[in-house]
Amino acid sequence: MTRTIGVRAEASGPLSVLRTLCWSYTEARPIVLWVFNLRFLVGGMLAFGGDIPVLKAVVGGASWFLAVWVVYLVNGISDIAGDRANGSHRPLASGALTTNAAGSWCVVLAVASLTIAVHVTLVFVLLVVLMLTLGLAYSLGAHAAKKWAVPALAVAASGGLLTYLAGAEAFHGTIPSAVPVFAVVMALWIAVVGHAKDFGDAVGDRIAGRRTLPIVLGERAARLAVATGSAAIGGLGVLAAALNPALLSLAALGPCAVAVSGLSIAGRGQDRRAQRRPYRAFMVSQYTVNLLAVGLAATP
Repeated sequence: MTRTIGVRAEASGPLSVLRTLCWSYTEARPIVLWVFNLRFLVGGMLAFGGDIPVLKAVVGGASWFLAVWVVYLVNGISDIAGDRANGSHRPLASGALTTNAAGSWCVVLAVASLTIAVHVTLVFVLLVVLMLTLGLAYSLGAHAAKKWAVPALAVAASGGLLTYLAGAEAFHGTIPSAVPVFAVVMALWIAVVGHAKDFGDAVGDRIAGRRTLPIVLGERAARLAVATGSAAIGGLGVLAAALNPALLSLAALGPCAVAVSGLSIAGRGQDRRAQRRPYRAFMVSQYTVNLLAVGLAATP
């Protein structure tokens, strides 16, 4: 029996409202939300040159977290048909959360994010507005970026880049040269290797009218493109690390690229779980590189 928690929240009390908030958090994909938190922290750690303004950094981090939550919750609302066709068990696709409840939380979280952002800097507020705008452009409307492979990943990469810059702004108030370089390399990694997210989702994506790389090029060519692209960006990361000690963590993209390339080529024609392995490797790579960046930046 499917739980319709969103409906209960609209009809009953605080406990049900809290449940819909929890389901909204789950719908927004916590593993992705925390990657954004890491990016924000990396941007800040690469930027600071002395004492960290802890309160401003925490306030900025909270604002950015809420903004990203909104972006991915809106995306979940827009992806219901495709997610159901692909057999997703996320709250909206399963019926555990209604679109009305999710939409209400989008408004509340967006207002909270902007309200908090004004306590950081004006530049930071503008970055939050840009992030929310990117999220809406990605998911909503007849010309939503998610419907086409290249615009979709370009928007996703831009969101990653903005996150590093927002971290630097919140921690330091300025953005030193190491941050944009790191951000650009990681944004390229997202733009190229992020296509692995669409492996195994062709059925639902066709129903939703999306023109992802596996649909446009075919599965075999799409996997080869991701494998080749990941190797190229991995090499770029190693080169950046060799040229600038502050960017040493980017060297980890080398072995990560080997893993993604191998899994992309090997996964063709297998079940959906196996087809998603390159994307899981992609997510692991983001945690690996960003955690290394934090650790190295924190080392005297």
